[in-house]
Amino acid sequence: MALFRYTLAILLHSQRYLPPTLLYCVVAMLLVHGDNAQPVAPIFGVMTVATLVLAAWLTVSLIGVEDPVQRTITAVNAGRSRSLLIATAWVVLACCAVLSALLLAVPLVFGFRDVTGLELFAGAEALLTGACVGVAIGLVTSRLMIRRPGYGLLTTLLLLLLFVLVRWIPPVNPAMTLLTRNGSVTGDTVASATGYAAVAVVLMALSVAATQLVAARRD
Repeated sequence: MALFRYTLAILLHSQRYLPPTLLYCVVAMLLVHGDNAQPVAPIFGVMTVATLVLAAWLTVSLIGVEDPVQRTITAVNAGRSRSLLIATAWVVLACCAVLSALLLAVPLVFGFRDVTGLELFAGAEALLTGACVGVAIGLVTSRLMIRRPGYGLLTTLLLLLLFVLVRWIPPVNPAMTLLTRNGSVTGDTVASATGYAAVAVVLMALSVAATQLVAARRD
């Protein structure tokens, strides 16, 4: 918890969270028209992509806040460098969780009609999918893996496009399509969303392990 609070404090004091957070809020406001008959599942589907970009942006920014010397000092004080990566992932997921909770509350606050618990649950799982994959992309394209910022940025954009646009690359595109194309959310929809969320968690865990392995060998 101490390392989590330290990492969160770094993110807040650096104010690097502002650009992706503002972009996320702008996209959300563009999607919500104030019509209480508006279907909410497509909103959550599109915001899955926004959450993906948000998480990747926050992860890269957070890892880049500290220079290599300061990061080494922090790792020594923490005892293990892997703890820094885990703390980074948790902080980014916490930020995404706060914004996702606000988004999930919008249909209830504005009194959208015919909103079901299944829609909210499937939406939460889709947003979790975007957040976990975003963290995975941010870790493998961060300074710890790719030393040159230009190459890291290009790789980040390429991976984001691949996960969003290519249908046979799970889990972001299938999760987004699942909510944007289905008029109603059923139990099968929730089951599929749960599977995509599980794949996203596995991808994030693998990215943490791969980033730790590469960073440890370089250091």
